Amino acid sequence: MFRGKRIISGIMLVLMLVSFIGCKKTFKAATFTYEENAAGNIVITGLTDKGRADAKVIVPAKIDGKKVSYIAENVFLSCYNLKTIEIPESVNSIGTNAFTDTQWEYDQLADKDEIIVNGVLCKVSIDSGTYNIPDGVRTI
Repeated sequence: MFRGKRIISGIMLVLMLVSFIGCKKTFKAATFTYEENAAGNIVITGLTDKGRADAKVIVPAKIDGKKVSYIAENVFLSCYNLKTIEIPESVNSIGTNAFTDTQWEYDQLADKDEIIVNGVLCKVSIDSGTYNIPDGVRTI
């Protein structure tokens, strides 16, 4: 009888853990955390401690054989030391504030009024007045 209660308690514990974890899988690479979206593509969702400390980050075109297509919101937010970001052509969507408060963002805006990555308008530094969206921008 006592053994049966232990088995039932163990099963209940496993079920509770599964319900807390949920179905969405988040993976961790050396530099990034990422998820697979419904289309089977990879979404970069964050940086590991190593990634936050690096001055250069290279986003791969593929992870585990799947295309990296999206950089989520706030991924590089406040990575003050980040000077170089390489983003492959496979990335066609970038969330808001993905590059905010990085040295890379400051350097990009020093020469021009906007940051455009792979046809995605990521940031505009003009506070007021008229702004014309440049040719080649597919997404804002």
